Amino acid sequence: QLFNASVALKTLEVLRSRGWKIPEESVVEGFAVLHWPARMEMLWDAPMFFLDGGHNPQCIEALAGNLKELFPKEKITFLLGFLGDKDYRRMLELLKDTAESVVCVTPNSSRALSGAELLKQVREIMGRPAESAETIEEGIRKVLETEKPPFVAVGSLYMAGELREVFPKVLKQYLRRKAIRGREQLDPEKRKEYSDRITDLILLNLLFLITCLPVFTIGAAITALYTICFRLMREEYSGITKSYFKAFRANFKAATAAWGILLVIAVPAVYYLSRTFQMEGVLQLTGLLFAMIL
Repeated sequence: QLFNASVALKTLEVLRSRGWKIPEESVVEGFAVLHWPARMEMLWDAPMFFLDGGHNPQCIEALAGNLKELFPKEKITFLLGFLGDKDYRRMLELLKDTAESVVCVTPNSSRALSGAELLKQVREIMGRPAESAETIEEGIRKVLETEKPPFVAVGSLYMAGELREVFPKVLKQYLRRKAIRGREQLDPEKRKEYSDRITDLILLNLLFLITCLPVFTIGAAITALYTICFRLMREEYSGITKSYFKAFRANFKAATAAWGILLVIAVPAVYYLSRTFQMEGVLQLTGLLFAMIL
């Protein structure tokens, strides 16, 4: 992509020489916000999972060079899917030295090379452990379950487009299964300790929320009354008590919204305190709110 960027800059230089007015600020801003999906795109960082739509030998050669530079001491677990009319044998040759293992899939195209046929080619050319998957979703799952990152999905843009759509769901399922496996590997005492801490955290945050409700309501009412009094002093209201009631209701709604915003800010703040200071901040803040109510 650095090469492509240099071509773009050279094009801008030629256009300027021919009278085009292209501000330098626009060029800088354009490059700053530029995002090219499926070009060495990091989909997740823990575990590290990349997606690259390299579908010809030139792209794969650049990718292989980048991988060797980024991971000089590591091998890559690949998810591969190519079209049948591409030079896939040459692309497998270029990836061979960086590969740990391979999962083969079939891109969603009438021109696709089947995952089963690609599997044969991988075993013949790359000589690495390999398997195929019926769907791209299953392929992602199989790659993740090898537990051997970094992971790199490479091949047809048909595969890349579908992979970007299903990846978040598959990753969420994988992380959940991994967390459950990690919990099951804990000894009973450690598991009970973590469960108690989570329960305490939930209960303390609920206690804080319940404590906030009366403060929230009283604060909104006081704010509304104060607003009415202020406006009465400025003679903005006139008429019978009914008008005052309507005014109170209108101001109470506005005050409720303001206090609601404060509450939305306060709850995450207390959650942060509870995580940072091992729940002591929650206890102190909750006690302070109780004292304010009393």
